[in-house]
Amino acid sequence: AADIYGAADEKRVCELGKGAVVSFMDRSTLYDRELFNLAFAAAKEKNIPCQTKSMVAGGNNSGAVHLSGNGVRTLAVSAPCRYLHSPSCVVKYSDIEACENLIMEMISRIQSL
Repeated sequence: AADIYGAADEKRVCELGKGAVVSFMDRSTLYDRELFNLAFAAAKEKNIPCQTKSMVAGGNNSGAVHLSGNGVRTLAVSAPCRYLHSPSCVVKYSDIEACENLIMEMISRIQSL
């Protein structure tokens, strides 16, 4: 998340306590625009805290998934995390709850696409 003392604002990819992180792209994937919009619409309607990354950083297994077959519509919903690649990570429980609530709400709306 890089929301630590001394980190410049432009280096803060996301912030603890501001909810689920929905990415529009990362180093390996350009996520589906309709899924991205669905996530933010659901979050707004249901008052689920949600944020997007402030810069393109990192990646995950969706880089391979979205290219499989004829392509797979993909979206990343993540929890902000400090010290991600260290032996001890820090997350905020309310952000984990926001991820769960957002994903469940998206599942209930997915047929609308």
